[in-house]
Amino acid sequence: HLQLMLKLIVGAYVHTGNYYAQPGAIGTARQGTSFAFGGRLMYRASGRLGIEVGVTYAPSKVEIVTATETVSRSAHLWLGQLRLVYVLNSEWAPINIYAAGGAGLVSRGGEAYEGVTGLTDLTGNVAFGALFRIGSSYRIRLEIEDYLYQTQMTFP
Repeated sequence: HLQLMLKLIVGAYVHTGNYYAQPGAIGTARQGTSFAFGGRLMYRASGRLGIEVGVTYAPSKVEIVTATETVSRSAHLWLGQLRLVYVLNSEWAPINIYAAGGAGLVSRGGEAYEGVTGLTDLTGNVAFGALFRIGSSYRIRLEIEDYLYQTQMTFP
């Protein structure tokens, strides 16, 4: 049976690497951890396989650390994904375990990126999670998601 689901996202964005790391006066720049929110739309044509498209917004800061100072600038990220989602156990189980993978997009903006070019990256997107049924119409989803890429930013 065909199924179309709208999902609201409330979570956290955690950047796992530096944008740049140079010894000496240049220092390091790192996107800060922040809350994230957005939505996804999933189309499920079979019990276990679906296609999902979504967008998430994360207001954040970029922290720049040099040998002489630490500066924090406002920033934000838009994260998008188009991916296949596959339920690994029975679709009728009270908790569905799933894996997902596909394409993603990461776009940055805000004061921290003034004068910087290459702020949007096409990425791979992978996720693993669990979907908990709450009644007949509601579910809570816990997921870890990763965007696989190397930024192509050019700093002034």
